[in-house]
Amino acid sequence: MEETQDPQEAQEATEEIVEETPEISPGERLEEIFNAFERKGPTGTDSPVVYRFELDGDGGGNYAVRVDNDGVTRETSDSAEANVTVKLTVEDFLKIADGSFDGELAVRSERIEFEGDMDLVAKCVELINYEDVLA
Repeated sequence: MEETQDPQEAQEATEEIVEETPEISPGERLEEIFNAFERKGPTGTDSPVVYRFELDGDGGGNYAVRVDNDGVTRETSDSAEANVTVKLTVEDFLKIADGSFDGELAVRSERIEFEGDMDLVAKCVELINYEDVLA
């Protein structure tokens, strides 16, 4: 016969596991995501494209990534002339990257803004595919 655990003991055990899981900051999670962009590899683009992400909120700032046939690399946002600028909150960016918020819904609800070459916006969405950025 299997021994059952007291619900209170089960709750306490779960709380201990949660407490042991280290919480990472939004800035650290952004670093993980941008590192994942770089690991993604060549994207098959015809010409180099620079995307600037202007992220507001905790851990935010300006991030620029260059996408070309050699892959994805980060650039300093000050030196990079962007083909597309993406503006949104850190919170929404993390949710989109982690797959808990649909990027198309973010656009329709005006929680994300794009400036620049609109033909390149769809390629930007491919870059932030959450399956590729889970660390």
